Amino acid sequence: MAAKKLPTVGFIGAGRTASVLACSLRDAGYRVVAIASRTRASAEHLAFITKALTRDAQSVADLADLVFITTPDDVIGSVAAGVAWRTDLQVVHTSGALTLEPLWPAKAAGAHVGSFHPIQTLLGAGQDSLEGVVFGVEAEGKLRDELWRMAQRLRGEAIDVPGPARALYHAAAVM
Repeated sequence: MAAKKLPTVGFIGAGRTASVLACSLRDAGYRVVAIASRTRASAEHLAFITKALTRDAQSVADLADLVFITTPDDVIGSVAAGVAWRTDLQVVHTSGALTLEPLWPAKAAGAHVGSFHPIQTLLGAGQDSLEGVVFGVEAEGKLRDELWRMAQRLRGEAIDVPGPARALYHAAAVM
């Protein structure tokens, strides 16, 4: 049986979470095809991963199969509302506290939405390993399966964290 093809990955937001995830996913065999940031300077430290650095979130959505929104929690919803999502796209935020509600604009456009939260404080590219990390996942169907497989490829472990449990989950993760 042939191995399932890995999705191409893009990031909207180029801070610590994106830095660690992009490097770790690249090392796990994923191809990072685009990274968007409000300022080019904050994305340039990831130039060795992809040449597709942009300020335009739409470009990331146009190039990737799976888009991580790794912005601060308070702008995830506005980012999701500002992109014309494809129906075959997978859109994931990395917030531990938020449900999938901020991603409803993507879901309304037909994208598959989810959450993939590493339960670890992240320092930045080259300073963190995700080996052994637990990832809180909220997603359904094929996207859930993809995120669980991603956690395994990162040598971590996935757990399901449904929306109603997010606040308690996040409080426990912080403690």
